[in-house]
Amino acid sequence: MNLENTTTVKVIDRPEDLRKHLDDPMVRQACISDAWYRGDLSYQLRPNGQVALYNFIKNTHTNDPTPELFVVETHRRFGKSYLWTLLALERALSKPWQLIKYAAPTAVQCQKIVKPNLARILRDCPADLKPHKAGMTWTFKNPRLKEGGATPTSEFHLVGVNEDPDAIRGEATDFAVLDEAGMMKRLGYIIEDVLSFQFIGREEPMMAMISTPPASMDHPFIKKYIPDAMAAKRYFIMPASNNKDFSKEDEAVVLRNCQSVDSISWQREAECRHITDTESMIVPEYNKVKKDIVRKWQDPGFYYPEICFDAGAKDYCHMLFGFVDFREQTLIIKDEIWVHYKSTGQITDLLKEKQQEVFPQNKFKSHIFADAPLQQLIDFQIDHGISVEPALKHDADVTLSSLRTAVQSGKIMIDPKCERLIYQLENGVWNDKRTDWVRSEELGHCDGISALAYFNRCAKWRRNPYPDGYYDPRTTFDFDQGPKDNATKQLIRNIFKR
Repeated sequence: MNLENTTTVKVIDRPEDLRKHLDDPMVRQACISDAWYRGDLSYQLRPNGQVALYNFIKNTHTNDPTPELFVVETHRRFGKSYLWTLLALERALSKPWQLIKYAAPTAVQCQKIVKPNLARILRDCPADLKPHKAGMTWTFKNPRLKEGGATPTSEFHLVGVNEDPDAIRGEATDFAVLDEAGMMKRLGYIIEDVLSFQFIGREEPMMAMISTPPASMDHPFIKKYIPDAMAAKRYFIMPASNNKDFSKEDEAVVLRNCQSVDSISWQREAECRHITDTESMIVPEYNKVKKDIVRKWQDPGFYYPEICFDAGAKDYCHMLFGFVDFREQTLIIKDEIWVHYKSTGQITDLLKEKQQEVFPQNKFKSHIFADAPLQQLIDFQIDHGISVEPALKHDADVTLSSLRTAVQSGKIMIDPKCERLIYQLENGVWNDKRTDWVRSEELGHCDGISALAYFNRCAKWRRNPYPDGYYDPRTTFDFDQGPKDNATKQLIRNIFKR
């Protein structure tokens, strides 16, 4: 054997020798170029949180290479959008003919998210692997994947979906990311009606949903897709407190504005707690006092029964049944009905049945008022024999402000059985422009909050239901049930001049 032209390979087995070689710019560039051609960009990740998420995705998808949804929740500035952009590029470089779609609520938002991340990732990309950009599409070629002399391409598309959910449609998809999914308006339609069919016939497709917490916990990102991903073991969460990459210095910077780790902002954005955004809530005071105002209330001996509802056909008709406790000057909501697509006659039957259940022996006639069309109010009177007064609606801002003040001061109590009203108070939010309340399948149009606001404004707060002579402060002390000591009893009698 001629040994003159053979190369001696030196095995590097000591860490200090390895570090010395990696510090050599030429060796380092050779390693980076090799990583790019292999489609492995994990060297660009932060060592703790991002690497943990990267390994979770890789291991889970290797064991189950289906498009079943990954759902990821992390603290802000984790770099989740960066990581999923990196994964998309790995996909484009490691497999031929890939169609990759990265979606955000708007096209502008999508570009603002992805373009800076692409620029960072591509900084050390070899020249012959750099993509060609045309509009919102980047085309990648990897010579390592040549097939019969031709170099296959892969396409990376950016899409905005709120204006047109069908914008993400196409012939096929291999890899799809829905970023800021908590702000997407028709999330279910995008996933179930559009994307699901695009994975048919594709090899090892992948789909992911990432988001910061949505404004309302009623959003399907919270109510549906997180529980589904948990059940499928494809859910990943990383709060700041669990991420070693989030330093004490980072925490200090954020807390200059958040003030405290107990603040809602910190709990939502840093700790990934599912809390409705206070600034977006219709009644932001509610969550602070709900433990005090959602409870059973002992009925007083006398009260005027009252019923208030926000009528609706396509929107829900939400009826509230309650009364004012005159001595406590507190509005008590005892029960509710939440229905839609009901006729005036059907609403009347439901109202009368519930009225008998909630106020079975009350001698006073119920005071009924509603936000309903004039024609329906006439129909209630003439066709169904019940008098329904129109609710006071003028100056909606005053009506809502009055409700918020009453909730804040504990002047409204709600029975725990009023689940729909409670759910709306917990999750009802304004739209982005604060011109209307957000509609959803579970919230309706927050018609219960409307009914409660009318109830608070129109209830007979100052009407005394007690008969003459019944309420006397001097008889509120039961001497027979009081102190056993005669001297103490006599002292109390003297105080009350008995």
